[in-house]
Amino acid sequence: YAATSQVPLIKDPSLRVPPPIPAPKDLHPLPPRLEDYFVYPFTLEQFVLEQREKREKLKREELRKVAPGWTSGQTLLPDSA
Repeated sequence: YAATSQVPLIKDPSLRVPPPIPAPKDLHPLPPRLEDYFVYPFTLEQFVLEQREKREKLKREELRKVAPGWTSGQTLLPDSA
C-alpha cells in the first residue's frame, strides 16, 4: 500500500455533499425510555383470539368435508340399520 500513498486524490467538481435537511419545529422528541412506547393493547387480544378460532374452525370444516372424522381423532363407526 506504500505505492498508493503517493497517488494524488482527484475530486470530481460535479460531486458535492448535499445540504442538511432542516427538522420541523414541531417534531416530537423521543422519550428517555423507549419502553414507554411499547404498550400492549389488551383490547386487541380478544379480537386476535376470535380471528384465530375462526380460522381454525374454517380449517376443521374444510378437513371434515375432505375426510370426515379425520380431525376428531375418533374411529369412524358405521351406522347400524
